[in-house]
Amino acid sequence: GPPITTREDLIPKLDAAIEEIRSAAESSGCAFIDAEQYSDASKLTSDQIHFTKTGGEEIAEGVFNEMFNARIT
Repeated sequence: GPPITTREDLIPKLDAAIEEIRSAAESSGCAFIDAEQYSDASKLTSDQIHFTKTGGEEIAEGVFNEMFNARIT
């Protein structure tokens, strides 16, 4: 699922989208990785949607590690 946002106008829409993505993944037998757990709101840019280079790298590393660990277990 997508990472966090701090924009109040997007939070309800993002929550609904995450549930749709989670449901679609589960119903088709796919894993769902929640990128929110790897998101650090202090690393959002001024638009409160996109992450800084460091923030994006941390999300990518977390998701990659989760995918890699799932593959070898």
